[in-house]
Order: sequence, then structure tokens, then C-alpha cells
Amino acid sequence: MSAPAVLFVCLGNICRSPLAEAALRAEAAKAGLAVDVDSAGTGNWHVDCPPDARAQAVAARHGIDISGYRGRQVTAADFRRFTHIFALDSENLQNLRRIRPSDGGAALGLLMDVVPGRYTTTWFRAIQPGEYDLVCAEYCGTGHSDMITKVVVHPAGEFETWLRQADERAQSLSPLEAGRRLVIQRCASCHSSDGTAIPNGGPSFKGIFGQTHTFRNAPPAVVDENYIRESILDPSRKIREGYEDRMSTFKGQLTDKQITNIIEYIKSLR
Repeated sequence: MSAPAVLFVCLGNICRSPLAEAALRAEAAKAGLAVDVDSAGTGNWHVDCPPDARAQAVAARHGIDISGYRGRQVTAADFRRFTHIFALDSENLQNLRRIRPSDGGAALGLLMDVVPGRYTTTWFRAIQPGEYDLVCAEYCGTGHSDMITKVVVHPAGEFETWLRQADERAQSLSPLEAGRRLVIQRCASCHSSDGTAIPNGGPSFKGIFGQTHTFRNAPPAVVDENYIRESILDPSRKIREGYEDRMSTFKGQLTDKQITNIIEYIKSLR
């Protein structure tokens, strides 16, 4: 099997894509992997230009020099040379699909970064019903290979039926059971419910309600309804002693009722 060849593509090839190229080069070198890596832009405004000074500064903070990189535009040959081409946003992915030659064998993908405290969205236009694999494109530590899911594309009208039925099922659940299911879906990768410590995760939920916790950046506080709600919406406000500030906010992702249900479930874990 030949070594993978990866091309990162943004609009001008002076900010996002050269940083992605540099990051993969550095990680591949650390791991001793042979990977052909490059970057390009769909536009031609910055051909032969060095990366933006701000991008160079970001790379330098991580000990990487990208000052010698030069911008270039995507060519038809890239679709034959590279095994994988990753666009840095949905618009550039659409442009890549538009200019892809009929004999271009590269697998096209989308690379979207997840930044703590920031909401990032992307959009898929479903054109054919079926199930499609969705995988994490960045190595982020232990359990990375488990970060897989599926995108299910329903025929027109079927999704609305499924959504209505799912909502009816959810309304019939008790707050405790609804909270248990939410914890399994949204929290269990970092927080256990049985006292088990999860490597690089957060504290277990078992028995914490009513306890007094100490924090790295705030006075001690009792774990009550208000504390749990605050921890879900603004997790960096109180960082528990012995743990890193790794949790991202769930603001805008959970309704007030869902948060209340999670609280009810945590209260039950005596």
C-alpha cells in the first residue's frame, strides 16, 4: 500500500491550509510516518506569497517555521497526485467538487476545527438516502479511533416522521430517565456515573451532589443545582482542583429542560 498523500485547501493558501500542512508534517515526523503533505488555495490571489504574518506567528508558538512556504493554486493534477484532499470550509469543498476532473481519484473531505468556547457549524446537502460514515479528522488523544458515527439521510418526509416520533418518546420519559440518557449521549466520554476515573477526563458524577469542592480559580463551593448548571454553561468559571480546563461549553446545545433533567440524574447518583 502506498503512503498517504494529503493536500489541505483553503481560499488563498496563506493562513489556514499552510498551518494544517505544517501541523500534519510535524505530527507525522514525530510518529515516524511517511506522508506526502502539501497545501493550496482555490483562489490565485496569493500565488508565490509567504503565509500571513499571523499564521507564521501561530506556527512559531508551536516551534514550527512556515516562513519558507509559498502560496499556490489547486490544479487538476492535485486530484491525481493526492489520496486525500481536505477543504478547510464548506465553500472550498464545493469549489473542489466543481473543478475536480473526471479522472481525479482523491477522496475529498472537510476539516473543521473544534475550539473551546466557540461554535463551529458545517452543512451537508443530502442528495441520496442512505447511511454514511462520519469520522474525526484530527488525532486528539486516547480513544480517538472510537470517535465515529453515522450520518443517516432519510427520504423526503421520513425524517419529519422520525423527529415527531422521537419527540413523543422523549416527552414520555421521567426527568431522571431523560437525564440519564442525556448523560450517556453527551457526558459519558469524560464523566463516569459509577465513581470510575476516566483518563484525561473530568470527575465522576457519583455522589458529588451536596459535596463541597475546591477549585483552582475560585473559592470552594457546594455542588448544587446552580453549580451544575453553571458548570454546563460556563465550565471554565470554576476549574476543579486536580483537573485540567478541558471542557467546552454546552451553551446553545442543551435546552433549560435538558439541563434540569441532567441535574435530576446527577442528584440520584448517591
